[in-house]
Formats: sequence, C-alpha cells, structure tokens
Amino acid sequence: MTELPVLLRRVAVVFWLSYIGLVLEITLNTFVWHQEGRQGGIVIWLIRTLPLLVFLPWLIRRNHRSMVWLCFLLIMYFLVAVPNAMSPIGVWINHVEAWLVAILFSSSMMYSRWLQREAAAKQPASGDSYGG
Repeated sequence: MTELPVLLRRVAVVFWLSYIGLVLEITLNTFVWHQEGRQGGIVIWLIRTLPLLVFLPWLIRRNHRSMVWLCFLLIMYFLVAVPNAMSPIGVWINHVEAWLVAILFSSSMMYSRWLQREAAAKQPASGDSYGG
C-alpha cells in the first residue's frame, strides 16, 4: 500500500490543477467563447467564480472541512455543467467544464479524507476505546 504522504501529494496536484483549470475554464467561457444567447461580462464572471474563490484561503491552509464544503458547492456546478454539455447548442468547452467539476469533486473528496487521516496519525492515541 502506498504511504499516505505520497497519496496526499498526488491528490493535491490533481486537486489544484482541476481547481485552477475550472476557474480558468469559467473565465474563458465567460469572456472568450460566448455561446449562443449568452452574454459575457464581469458580473457574470463574478457570479460564477466567487463561490469557488471564497474557499481559496482555507484551501491553501489545507483545511479538510473547507474541502468538504467545496464538494457540496461542486454539486451545484455539476448540475449546471452536465445539461450545458449535453445541450444541442453546447460547445466543447462545456464538456471540459463537466469533466473538471467531476475531477475536482473526486480529488477534493479524497484530499479531505486523506488530510483527516494524516491529522489523526499525528495526534497521540488516547486511552479511550470509543474514540472520545
């Protein structure tokens, strides 16, 4: 079995690449590749990215609870990305967004879990058998 620090490093790379990729994809989708019937602008970009960027300070600090909350937020992004990708007027960038959201969700979930295990391994064992 692979050691926990190695797993953490690997999933951290995937997490950060997909997080930055999603913010970049939303930026390009808003300002560069307009879809039919949609309008780009700074307000639209803020509405789409601000929920992701709010978590950034806690994500940098490797707070596992913020990653769990990010997973809940990503469900809403997924609910928007998948119908956009399957739309007949959808473009290839919508497929990229759906994949990035799915990868970010999975990596955030695993990163959070392995951070919890790392924190538990660093704490001295208490004598209680029930974990309290």
